Amino acid sequence: MVPKLTPETFSILGTLTNHLSVRWLVEYGILIIIVYVTQRILRAKHRRLPIPLPIHPRKFTIRDLILTEYDSIHEETPFRQIIELVKYSDNIDFPVVDNERCFLGLVSFNDLRNVLWQSHLYSNICAKDVMNTYVKVLKPDDSLEDAMMKFEKQNTDLLPVVDSDDSMQLLGIVKLSDLMKKSWNIYMSK
Repeated sequence: MVPKLTPETFSILGTLTNHLSVRWLVEYGILIIIVYVTQRILRAKHRRLPIPLPIHPRKFTIRDLILTEYDSIHEETPFRQIIELVKYSDNIDFPVVDNERCFLGLVSFNDLRNVLWQSHLYSNICAKDVMNTYVKVLKPDDSLEDAMMKFEKQNTDLLPVVDSDDSMQLLGIVKLSDLMKKSWNIYMSK
């Protein structure tokens, strides 16, 4: 059952999808997931109970969505090297790690824009200076619903997966697109 789309839903839908075409979303079968997330935001805003997603997302974990091959950045990586990585990578978000591969933060293209046009600062800046440390993290046993809610709160295409809140050992990443595909596939298999 597809929820009714109201003007307020379309407004938030446009923001959530970063202006992706709704037609594209329908063609790739992920519109219902985005509508679900949008309605959760609206219901939280109006203090109503959320609509349960028909796929029972708590039964499924993100464990099989974890990507272990990805670009990461060491905290001491100079700004010029970060720019080169961004230039040639398919990703726009990169986890920042220390020598023990503990997750420290996330560098995104949006974080780099503030410094990008100030080339005189390049030699003085490294990853730890431009990274966002207020990043939601996932754990392998997090449910799909928990992961969706964390992506809702974070404006990023990926979230890091860590072993625990104490050690913050980076195990991999989960991409929002993979999470939505998995949710849709589970929904369609019902």
